[in-house]
Amino acid sequence: MKIYVENNQFIIEDLQISEITLSNNNIQKTFTADQTRFVIKFEDLQEVLTEKNAPIVFTTTTNEELIIPDDIHSFEKTFIKKGKKTYFIYLTKDNNLCVILDKRPSLVNFHNKNAEYKAATVKDNKLILNFEFTCSIYKPTAIVGKIKVRNKDFEITTNGEIVEIIKNKNDYSVSANLIFDIQELATLFMGQVPYYIYNSDVYDISFNYRIDEMQISKYYVRLRLPAEEKYNVDDDQWLDFDNHFMLHCRPYPTTYGNLSMRLIPIPKETYNDYITGEMVKLSNNDKKTIVCIEYPEKAQENGLIYFKWLVKHLTKDFNIFYMVSPDSKDLDNLIG
Repeated sequence: MKIYVENNQFIIEDLQISEITLSNNNIQKTFTADQTRFVIKFEDLQEVLTEKNAPIVFTTTTNEELIIPDDIHSFEKTFIKKGKKTYFIYLTKDNNLCVILDKRPSLVNFHNKNAEYKAATVKDNKLILNFEFTCSIYKPTAIVGKIKVRNKDFEITTNGEIVEIIKNKNDYSVSANLIFDIQELATLFMGQVPYYIYNSDVYDISFNYRIDEMQISKYYVRLRLPAEEKYNVDDDQWLDFDNHFMLHCRPYPTTYGNLSMRLIPIPKETYNDYITGEMVKLSNNDKKTIVCIEYPEKAQENGLIYFKWLVKHLTKDFNIFYMVSPDSKDLDNLIG
């Protein structure tokens, strides 16, 4: 099958049937092939489809959804426009031929919902997230990545890169990278870098791609990371943040198996101790250690109360520490 535009009309060739139909709101429009060529005019579509973002599927004369044979397809320009109205024609991964008004077709029509995170690396002080996915009909030509701060109205986007594409008839297996430099990652702190406080923000990662045949919607798809894979990926990535701090990037799977990330600035002295693997004992006795960590954004006072209870009741058996930031509201309460 071949689809292209000629004189602001959709041309469909080699469909191997003589008639196709569009039906919507009790209005039906039948198109008859001239030899092996269908001509679908802008005015024809205006008769049957005037509602925005309401795709309809071509059917056969027996009112069954038209299923396009799984052959090699050829697409050129696949939209027509007159004034402020634009019609897009597209083939879905289920081989349905659809038309939609004034709305770019969504990525979900072509993507197989299986984009899975594979690995993270750091190169030239850039965080590189590799993932794989499959899609149908249209070949991806560019990758766009997004990181959103969960529960906050802030996000960044960046261009990615396609590493490899393997084609099998109308299906594509894609390996791609999302690439975020340190300046982009720093903006996720929204002007307040959590140098010495616990950063409780979570960063959700998704992607979109581009195709040559038409503009598709800007809907982003979450990357998957199944929980059972969390121990099979390297979740310890470091970027040089500034003269005094490293940035710890830690990808991890959510409860629902999606990819998210934590970003934590770490003093370089702490980083150097960590990567050397040298253990520094906080005390010279043989007692086990309990460390209470301040969590400044949720029930901060509970951590202090718990720490004081531990000190009062378990000091003989444990070394008990409370980790707080230099700006903590708890500092005055720890005196005495």
